[in-house]
Amino acid sequence: MNPQNAEDIQDVRRAVEFSRQKLQVFRSKRLDAIRQYVGANYSSNGAEKSVPFPLLSVSVEVYQQNLVPAAPRFCVSTNKQGVKPKADKLEMGLNHLVDREIKLEQTLGRAVMNGMFLTGTMKVGMESRGKMEIDGFRHDIGQPFADVVDDDDWVHDVNATVYEKVSFSGNRYRLPYWYVMESDWFENKENLKPTRITGTNEGGDVRAETISRGTSLDQGDYQSYVELWDLWYPLENMLVTLPAENGMPLHVNEWEGPEGGPFHRLCFSDVPGQIMPLPPVALWMDMHMLANSIFRKLEDQIRRQKTFTGYASHAEQDAKNILTHNDGDMILMDNPDGVREFSTGGADPRSLAFLIQLRDFYSWLAGNLDTLGGLSAQAQTLGQEELLAGNSSKRLEKMQNATRSFVRDIGYDLGWYLWYDPLIELPLSKRIAGTNITIPVTFSPADREGDYLEFNMDIDPYSMQYLSPAKKLALLDRVMANYVLPLMPVLQQQGIGINIEGLLRTIARYSNMSDLDQILTFANGMMNQPQAIQPDALIRQGMTQRHTIRTNRSGGTRTGRDNAMMQTLMGAGVQNAQADATMTGNNR
Repeated sequence: MNPQNAEDIQDVRRAVEFSRQKLQVFRSKRLDAIRQYVGANYSSNGAEKSVPFPLLSVSVEVYQQNLVPAAPRFCVSTNKQGVKPKADKLEMGLNHLVDREIKLEQTLGRAVMNGMFLTGTMKVGMESRGKMEIDGFRHDIGQPFADVVDDDDWVHDVNATVYEKVSFSGNRYRLPYWYVMESDWFENKENLKPTRITGTNEGGDVRAETISRGTSLDQGDYQSYVELWDLWYPLENMLVTLPAENGMPLHVNEWEGPEGGPFHRLCFSDVPGQIMPLPPVALWMDMHMLANSIFRKLEDQIRRQKTFTGYASHAEQDAKNILTHNDGDMILMDNPDGVREFSTGGADPRSLAFLIQLRDFYSWLAGNLDTLGGLSAQAQTLGQEELLAGNSSKRLEKMQNATRSFVRDIGYDLGWYLWYDPLIELPLSKRIAGTNITIPVTFSPADREGDYLEFNMDIDPYSMQYLSPAKKLALLDRVMANYVLPLMPVLQQQGIGINIEGLLRTIARYSNMSDLDQILTFANGMMNQPQAIQPDALIRQGMTQRHTIRTNRSGGTRTGRDNAMMQTLMGAGVQNAQADATMTGNNR
């Protein structure tokens, strides 16, 4: 492909148009799912019908919290001798960039959310055109960036069976018209005109952003914009910037960035022989729709429910007496059988039982959602619950591995840009090992001499797993029991002791025991003076001689209660034990 040849550019536009048309059905399905996710009360363009049973929203949020629960941090390592100090500097600079400069945690959250509905695509690069807002993202000159690419603005070669074999891929974005016209970075601007922003794509399908913005978007802009396409050609190793309307390329440059190009895609489930993934929401959508349809039907039945009192003609006076008396009054009645209460309508027990069963089916389909989200107990004992959690996490573990690989690729590219840009100087601080002292350091070009690839640096993301205070307390307990106490004699020989006050305060903080100061008295000045403690002293004090007696006691689970309730609704004549489980939550 010759970007300076008008006929080749027309072929490029036809290929982009063809692929965009083929991707339209995926965008439409995604839009339907997003509307179900936000429901009918989010905006006037949300779901057409009410979504009283938001299974889709619950499942998406549970998985997102498990996939990106905390800000990512990167560990940079290398097997090259003498390069470790450079790797350490790069690690500090990379973590400073993703945490302080570009707020990668928020961007990753949006990318993972997009991956749940279709694909999570991110574009990584270096802004070289000056300080500018690109499609809502603010970038500084010379600063690496990592932005989310919405599926409404994405295109790739649909003739390929896997993404690694596409002949092109790219994204559409907006820039202020005045900036493009005044910038020397762009060429062939003679016939360039502002682009009208609408709520639909070029094929007429509605964009997801219209759910909150509506379809008339031009009125909210105070300046004119132009829409551009950045198209990446891996075989030609070329990045081409085209106007969305007709015209020759505005900029063409040979790709000199990281191998693999500027785009990274997060896909959770591949389909054999297909380039498009199967998003989790697509699997859950039908059951979510069915559950809400039944729920709305039950709602209509309940609204139609009526309770009234009927009486025979010869019992009219008895009916009047009942009407005028209060609750608990004694009423003299001549013909009690002539007055009777009637009830019509109401929720159908079989439909309600099916809805309860459908909720359990949905939880199973979503990988035991109750256990993943901590929504309710699924087993009668702690050991059984932990076993269920371990088995339920297999699907989640697969998705976490995909997310971790995705983040690793992004971190590698950001590290590449940090390494090769001669203008970047980051003010950092380094902690001296074994102390609480930090010293200022600078990540300068002098620290980045040499070839990034030859150093064989491995950039691995970590700290993306959320640790609650309870989990931190359990981890501290294991570290003390498995490492500190067994190694205490060796630690004492090296002058290392246990700061008991610090340990107790940490335990109190993790266990939310704020009244520790009312229980213990700490002598001033002893905080930083570790005391040598003999292991046998710990034994005498009972720290390692605790005897635990485990007794399995059956506890009520939501599944057990639901089963008993369904049998009751279906008129199966449950036993007293099952009825007791329904009322008290105990299964015997």
